[in-house]
Order: sequence, then C-alpha cells, then structure tokens
Amino acid sequence: MLRAERKEEPVESLRAEAKRKLVDAMNTGKLEDSLKKAVKATPEVVQTTTLPDGTVIEGRVDGSKVAVMPDKTKVEMLADGGKITSLPDGTIIHSHADKTKVTLFPDGSKKETPADGSKITTLKDGTVKKTLPDGTKLTTWPNGATKETRPDGTKTTKMPDGTVAETDAEGTEITRRPDGSRVTLRKDGTKLTELQDGTRMESKADGTKFTVYNDGTKVETRPDGVKITTHKDGTITETRKDGSKLTTWADGVTKETSVDGIKTTIRPDGTKTVTKPPAGGAAMAGLKVLPPQPAKVESLRAEAKGKIDDAMNTGKLEDALKKFVESLRAEAKGKIVDAMNTGKLEDALKKAVESLRAEAKGKIVDAMNTGKLEDALKKAVR
Repeated sequence: MLRAERKEEPVESLRAEAKRKLVDAMNTGKLEDSLKKAVKATPEVVQTTTLPDGTVIEGRVDGSKVAVMPDKTKVEMLADGGKITSLPDGTIIHSHADKTKVTLFPDGSKKETPADGSKITTLKDGTVKKTLPDGTKLTTWPNGATKETRPDGTKTTKMPDGTVAETDAEGTEITRRPDGSRVTLRKDGTKLTELQDGTRMESKADGTKFTVYNDGTKVETRPDGVKITTHKDGTITETRKDGSKLTTWADGVTKETSVDGIKTTIRPDGTKTVTKPPAGGAAMAGLKVLPPQPAKVESLRAEAKGKIDDAMNTGKLEDALKKFVESLRAEAKGKIVDAMNTGKLEDALKKAVESLRAEAKGKIVDAMNTGKLEDALKKAVR
C-alpha cells in the first residue's frame, strides 16, 4: 500500500504538467513542436505485454499506455484521455479528449479539427484552408490573397494589390480594380469591361463585341467579320470581311465601295452616281498621264493623213472614217472617265469639243483643196 501511494503523486503531477504544456503550445502556435516532444518523451514503463499477433503494449508510470504494432504503427493512449497515433510513413495524429484533432504529415502540411467542428488545413507552401461549421470556406494564400466561399454560392476574393472580385448566387462575377475599372462576367459568358475614362467594352458568348468610347463613338464587331462603326457625328461605316465598305451619313447619303473599287453613291432624292476606278485598276490611281509630245503629235497626224489618202484612192474612205470615229469615241470615253474621277469633267469636255472642231475644220479645208468636198459631205451625212 505504501508503494502505491508513492506512485500516485508523480502520476497526477505528470498529467497536470502535460495538460499545461499542450494548452501553452496551442496558444503560442507551437503545437507541432509540442507534439514532437510528446512523442519523443518516454515515461517509465511499469508493465509490458506482448500479444499473439506481435503487438507490444507498454503500461507507463504516468498511467498512459503505448501499443506498438507489427507494422510499426504506434498508438499512445494518454492519461488525460487523448491519443497520439504515429504511422510508419511519419504521419502523427493527435486526438484530444475534447474531440480536437491535429494531424501532422511528413511533407510539413497539417490538418486540424477544432472542437467546434471546423476544419483547418495548412499546406506545405503555407496556404491555409478553413471550413467553418456553417459550410463557409476560407482560403488564405502566402502572398496575402484571400477567398471566402459561402454556402449560398456567393464568393469574395481579395488580392494583395487591392483588387476585389465578388460572385453572387446567380454566378455573376464583378471585379473591381484599384485603377477604378470594373469587369463583369456573367454566367452566360457575357463580359463587360468598364474603364475609368468611361469606355465600355462588351463581348457576347457568340463572339459579338461592342465598344463604346467616351467621345460617343460606337464599334460593333460581329462573328462574320463585319465591323460597324457609328461616329459621334452620326456617320455609320460598315466594313465587311471581303474588304467592301458601306458608309451612311446623317443626311441620308450612302456610298458603297465594292471590292474592285467601284463606288456607288445614292442621295436621298434618288440620284445615283457610279464611279469606276481609273484604267488599269486601282494600281493606276494617282498616276499622272503625260500629254503627247509635239513630235509625237506631228507623227500621228502624218500617219493619219497617209491612211486617209490611201483610203480615198482605194475607195475605202468610209471604213477609215468609221474606224477613226470609233477611235475618237474610245479616246473621249477614257478622257470622260478620267475627268469624272478627278472632278475635271467640264474642262475635259470643252477640250474635246475644241479638238473635234479643229480636226473637222482641217478635213473640210483639205476636201475643198482637193475638190472632194461634195463626196466627203455625202459620206459624213451617211
């Protein structure tokens, strides 16, 4: 009896000391060190029992018991009702009498289950994930970013730079940045970006994009490649994927430019103007065509006179005149198109008329000198 009484005092003392150290460790955040020390501590063994399967159970002086199983798993039943389990891979599980549970993994991560039912997981990189009893989830990253996910599906994410993203129960996410901009992302894929200067950019799930600038200009880009720009003065420009363009002014005038450069302008009164690109295509636009040199003109005149004489002698003057007239018509048509493109149609017409008058006068004089005026007039009438 005296021996039993002498053992009672150190057991109670050890229990009280162990409890105090655990409380201190939890309060100071040094629970991991405390657990390691507790595992290493080996109070005096007073009884050893070996089971048939090879499990060894030790009874210690402090009232605790330790069971070491064949696979090296070690379970320590603490005198205060707690339990420490050490697995072969190095994992340590400490279950307290108050239902608190702490698990330390070999990679340095940790999992805690406080008595209130919440769960705390600390990853080896320092990330902390906490689940509260009501289902709320809190995540804190090493860089200071945090995320809170509530049971109703709402979320709040805060970044170190001051960016805050909030998601409502319907899945719409609104992100506010320190520069004053805001991005709204809806569940259907629609994204709206609002800049501090008032510019708004919206993209739809089908690929359609809208941009409204702070000066009132609007740009719509469609999935088929069509781009429609509405300027602040009311002008609307539609550019198609093939390069063609349609411009509509506020006064109702429209101008369509085709791929080949043809421009069609229609006014509200129905007037329609079609402008074709210069001869040679768009590559010739802007090139200056030099007028024939005097020597060239004299050579052409001599050649033409020779051909007319030959035609008169062979009786083929009529055919020659017809060809000459066709040549003049083609030349006049080319000059008219050029004049329309350069806005000098009136001057070109005057010059063409004067040229024809001078040429006709020359032919009449030649016919009078050769005595063939009558035949020339008859053929001209025909």
